[in-house]
Amino acid sequence: MKFNYKDLNIRGKLIVPILAVMILILVFLIILFNNISKQKIEETAYADSEKYYTIIHNSLDRISKKALLLASNYASMEQVTDAYLAEDAQSIRDSLKKSLTKQIDDFKRNSLIGDDLRIHFHKKPAQSVWRIWRTGEGEGGDDLSSFRNTVLAVSNTHQPVHGVELGKGGLVIRGIAPIYVDGEYKGSVESFFDIKDLYKQTALDNSQNLSCFLDKNSASIAWSLQDNPKVGEFTFANQAKESDLDKIKEGFLQKGANDKFFEISGNKAITTFPVLDFAGNKAGVFYYEKDISDIINNYNQLLFRLIITVFIVAIVVIFLFIFFITNTAIFKPLNAFKEIFNKISKGDLTTEIDKTLIKNKDEIGILGRSLEEMVNMLKEMVTSISYSADHIASASGQVSSGSQQLSQGANEQASSAEEVSSSMEEMASNIQQNTDNAQQTEKISVEASEGIKKVAEAAQESLESIRQIADKITVVNDIAFQTNILALNAAVEAARAGEHGKGFAVVAAEVRKLAERSKVAADEIVGLSNKSVKVTEDAGEFMMEIIPNIEKTAKLVQEISAASMEQNSGADQVNNAIQQLNQVTQQNAAASEELATSSEELSSQADQLKDNISYFSIGKEMKKQKISFNQNAAKEKKDSADNIGTKSLKNKDKDKKSSGIDLKMYDKRNMDDEYENF
Repeated sequence: MKFNYKDLNIRGKLIVPILAVMILILVFLIILFNNISKQKIEETAYADSEKYYTIIHNSLDRISKKALLLASNYASMEQVTDAYLAEDAQSIRDSLKKSLTKQIDDFKRNSLIGDDLRIHFHKKPAQSVWRIWRTGEGEGGDDLSSFRNTVLAVSNTHQPVHGVELGKGGLVIRGIAPIYVDGEYKGSVESFFDIKDLYKQTALDNSQNLSCFLDKNSASIAWSLQDNPKVGEFTFANQAKESDLDKIKEGFLQKGANDKFFEISGNKAITTFPVLDFAGNKAGVFYYEKDISDIINNYNQLLFRLIITVFIVAIVVIFLFIFFITNTAIFKPLNAFKEIFNKISKGDLTTEIDKTLIKNKDEIGILGRSLEEMVNMLKEMVTSISYSADHIASASGQVSSGSQQLSQGANEQASSAEEVSSSMEEMASNIQQNTDNAQQTEKISVEASEGIKKVAEAAQESLESIRQIADKITVVNDIAFQTNILALNAAVEAARAGEHGKGFAVVAAEVRKLAERSKVAADEIVGLSNKSVKVTEDAGEFMMEIIPNIEKTAKLVQEISAASMEQNSGADQVNNAIQQLNQVTQQNAAASEELATSSEELSSQADQLKDNISYFSIGKEMKKQKISFNQNAAKEKKDSADNIGTKSLKNKDKDKKSSGIDLKMYDKRNMDDEYENF
């Protein structure tokens, strides 16, 4: 089943966040105590590493001083000083062997050192004389000045030296004492122990291990260790017991080569620190490792017990506190509110809320005041709804009566609209006939105007032709005049010719007669043409004067035609409007009938609403107010019905006085003045 916080009760909604907080507290405690545990573990492990660091340094010092003491004993022996009376190393070695071999063997048998005894005699400044643990080659005689700094230090200072020194075999703990013969420095003797003797002195347990590493420079001197395992640039020298070198990190060795370094890695406490030789120079790195699993387990167990104890105490305290608070401050008031809500759900709005719950300033008090306001508002709402239901019942009766009157009036309006529509159709028919006649008249006037214009144009063309004829006749007249002159000249010439010119004179006389007749005819034609020109000009002027009047007549006819068309359009619009009015009136009649039906249904719903609201009990005072309101509403309903009946009678009287519809048409006597006059 899917968990849903909203489905929980109040107690559950309180417990779930508290549990979440407790879990967070638990996580916080775990983190806090875990950090404290880590800090304590680190402090304990660090203290242990400091302790062992001190043990190692003290052990080194103790071993080196032991070696110095042993060397000093040999340096003060009479056999040794007597042997160093010789000048060459071989003689000194032979003398030492002869005098000390038996003593050395007895010392080995009787001391704890045993066969690990290492005594080395030197001749100044740094020549090996005798290594007692070797025989044959390597027993002595070689030069030590290139790598035995301790021997050189004793040779230079004539003072004993003890400490760690890096040699061909790695790190060695040495003690070197000077040898004097009659107060003169002759050489030195040393006793040394391997670094492994340090591991024995420190008494490591199973959880500890100590390893020694050489850096690159030191490894170049300890050439015998070059084949040993390496960790980065560091060469492994030796260790107290076998361990996995692969787990050793180079970074730990690098940090420990310069200064002491401590870190916890997993369940291991790791400490690295430099190995200083007799002169204080860095000769290698010690890697100390301790298994701190027991420490971690002890602190973890302590941490677990502490967390569990604190957590349980916190849970008990918090739950006791929450139980007390929720029971007294939440659940008790909520149960009281629950009883009130149950009464309200049963319709009882007369319930009273405990004043002590309302006086509180917390959320419970706010809830109580809100609940009281809700009950009061419900009372007001029930009363208001009851009042509104009475109003609706009264108003629905008025609406029903009014809708019936409206339906009757709408039917009468529809009848009158039909009569007006019939009259408008006849009027529209007459206007349409006038429009058709005006359009035909307009067409005839336009054709007449165009014909007169053509006649005027023809008259102008005829006038121009007559003027051209007159001009041509004038030319003919001039020709006749010239011909007459030529005939006179010909007659004069014929008279001069005498008998020979008589025939020519007769011809000239005939030509002259023709010329005179032509001139007379031309003069008559000129007179007639001038008269025709004058008559044509008069006719043209008259036609030009009559053309504007004809055009004005055509425009007037066009205006009349346009006005008739506008009247026809207006009549159509009026007719359409009346048709629409008729439709709207019929729709109003249907709507009024529907309104009457709806008002009756509304009255029925109002009665049902009053029955439903009577489920709630609102007290005596509210009931008195409701009864008073019902009486007023009934009185208003009665007055409204009387007023409607009176209005209905008045409307019937008006219907008897007037039959038909009084249409106030547009009646303006001077409406013709709006048209253009010509």
